[in-house]
Amino acid sequence: MLKVLVFILSKLPLRLHYWFSSWLLYPLIYYIVRYRRRIVELNIEHSFPNLSVCQRRTIVKAFYKQLTDMFVEDIYGYSASEEELLARVHFTNPDLVALLARQTGGCLMLLGHVGNWQWLCQIAKRLKPYGVNTTFVYATQHNKSVNNLLLAMRSKSGGTVTPTSRLLRSMLEYDRQSLATAYGMLIDQKPRPEQEHLSYQNIFLHQPTKWQTGSDSLARRFSYGAVYAHIIRPQRGYYVIDFRLITDDPQKERENAITERFATLLEENIHQQPELWLWSHNRWRIKLNR
Repeated sequence: MLKVLVFILSKLPLRLHYWFSSWLLYPLIYYIVRYRRRIVELNIEHSFPNLSVCQRRTIVKAFYKQLTDMFVEDIYGYSASEEELLARVHFTNPDLVALLARQTGGCLMLLGHVGNWQWLCQIAKRLKPYGVNTTFVYATQHNKSVNNLLLAMRSKSGGTVTPTSRLLRSMLEYDRQSLATAYGMLIDQKPRPEQEHLSYQNIFLHQPTKWQTGSDSLARRFSYGAVYAHIIRPQRGYYVIDFRLITDDPQKERENAITERFATLLEENIHQQPELWLWSHNRWRIKLNR
């Protein structure tokens, strides 16, 4: 039922989706529901202590406008044509990913929750002419309908999708087949409590921050290169993704160096367009006053 509803809505023109975003969803989420408003405000306050209250409020509002835009973009993208989506997502240097994947057998495309990260999946079409397979790593959702919908959206571009629970098995299989593969991986969420002893901590956006280190370990285990997907939005409905080298020789990197470099690049990305990052997740487990 959910797929049918999304399919019907996806047929509407994008300008109408943005009308809903601006005049219905944004006022509803920001002013009425106040979706995670306190968490967003505190996250931005702690991350930009040198900004004025007015400047931080501007970022908060811009974030909610981006959040509702991303929601309608994903619905629109469900049945948008390949040409339409590729026209809206520009990859400046897919050849870097292809080169690393072909040289070492694989490349980790690391990204944060910046902009419409779902549309990174379009890279699969850009890498196919190079003979590079693409797979996107995801965390299985508890709601089966939502999970199936996200899988359909992410695999539409021609890439495959791999749950985190099967990632290592898939990497071993692709490695045995000598199938050059690029792996899209989101890694800026807080580690689960049972994984915190394996995490890496540094100062990120003025705060002590713990990071998942699975990508760091996998890069060194398989000798795969790693890049950071730097995402900006030059105008509404368009994204530019620039891949920035983290390492082309992980065996020479010290432990957690890849994670550290990723954090630095993500912070630079956030400072460029702070409203694009997903401020609504409780990244630092902020305790709210009751």
